[in-house]
Amino acid sequence: MDSVHSLPLDSLRINWSVVDWKQLLHPGDFQWIYGKTPFSHIQVPIVSSILYLITLYGLQAYMKDKKPQSFRNFTLIHNIFLTTISTAMFLGTAYGAYIKYQVQGFFNGLVCEQEPEPIKGHLFFWSYIFYLSKFYELIDSYLLVCKKKPLIFLHVFHHFVMPYVCWAGLEGKWCMALWTSSFWNSFVHIWMYYYYSVATFGHSPWWKKYLTGLQIYQFVSGVFYTSFFFYYYFHNLSIKVNDNYTLSVDFERGCTGELWAVVSMFAVNCSFLYLFSKFFKEQYLQQRRPRSTTKKE
Repeated sequence: MDSVHSLPLDSLRINWSVVDWKQLLHPGDFQWIYGKTPFSHIQVPIVSSILYLITLYGLQAYMKDKKPQSFRNFTLIHNIFLTTISTAMFLGTAYGAYIKYQVQGFFNGLVCEQEPEPIKGHLFFWSYIFYLSKFYELIDSYLLVCKKKPLIFLHVFHHFVMPYVCWAGLEGKWCMALWTSSFWNSFVHIWMYYYYSVATFGHSPWWKKYLTGLQIYQFVSGVFYTSFFFYYYFHNLSIKVNDNYTLSVDFERGCTGELWAVVSMFAVNCSFLYLFSKFFKEQYLQQRRPRSTTKKE
């Protein structure tokens, strides 16, 4: 029966001397190794997310009495860069998935991985680059604050939690969720940052609301993929009620992937589905109250 594996918290000290930066130069030879791969320590996503909140709301307090800053040129370069890197990640993930499919087949290679250490090669190199991109994307929030635009919960929560989600997929070896997230999210970001680039010049493409719909489809498909994965992951599942009214869950793990990563990533996907659906409803579906035409006496 499966046992819950603990997070790699046995060593909280980062030994930078053993970190192998050369992995970034050889996609085909990439392999995620905790403590050796750059930014693979658990402290990295946790500390960065905490600092993100502190500095973001600190900057917002600082800007309270300041004039909005446009940073138009930097914003344009920033959005063009993210459009470009998102295109590279999308194409790289698609190519990596094709290579893995050719070697291991669709089910064993892309759905229910069987290898004990599967996070290696072209496919997961691009999943790793996807992970790194989440740190750079935090700049989005700081630009909003400098422009004195509102920070909605969806935006802040999304940027806050994504570094951990990507790290969990890599360290938790949940291959299917990892590469599908990289594939779909990069595709969405191609169009999202292209839209932001165009908006820098004052244009608003007609397909803006469909972009949010595409994001919702991404999370709906995530629920579908995960439900399909659960069928094979929780093999011979049995749930028993003990004499002291506690539940015991036993199963044989049918696919590679740590339970803590599977549960946490699925929970975040469901939260995104709810939040993006709520945002879409509020922005595009709710009927605005008609203005009253009755004059006051």
